[in-house]
Amino acid sequence: MDKELEVLKRILEQRVRILCVVVSCISVLVLGVIANKVHPLIGGENYADFMSGVQVGLLIALDLIIISYICTYSVALKDGKKLKKLYLEENDERVKYIEQMAGKSAYKYVIIILVIAACIAGYFSIEAFAALMGAVVIEGMVIRILKLYYSKKLTGNEE
Repeated sequence: MDKELEVLKRILEQRVRILCVVVSCISVLVLGVIANKVHPLIGGENYADFMSGVQVGLLIALDLIIISYICTYSVALKDGKKLKKLYLEENDERVKYIEQMAGKSAYKYVIIILVIAACIAGYFSIEAFAALMGAVVIEGMVIRILKLYYSKKLTGNEE
């Protein structure tokens, strides 16, 4: 178990470093948007203000989520009991199975919702329709590529 905890410790240290870089990049982008150095290339002033507000809000929320992960990992790195608890959480077979089943089902619903949203959006904006249908195509391609990859990796067979 000690060897596994040491491996997890190195992984968490690497995650913290990567997440700190991501937080820094997002923070620079937020500051650029706030300072009006980064702005949309299309639309009028109202559109630019709206998009800037949306972007800042989303980026700050993303930053806060990532910072919470950094804090969780940092605390676990300093406390052996919390590190062991995190190890058990990350390697719990029940959690892995639940995540696997949720992921297996989710893509079907996401594609259906995107197609319905694209049909509705098509009445209002061809750009929105094209964007949503593009998301459907990309989602489908990613699913197919991952299925082929895991079929080959786990079974040695291709579909």
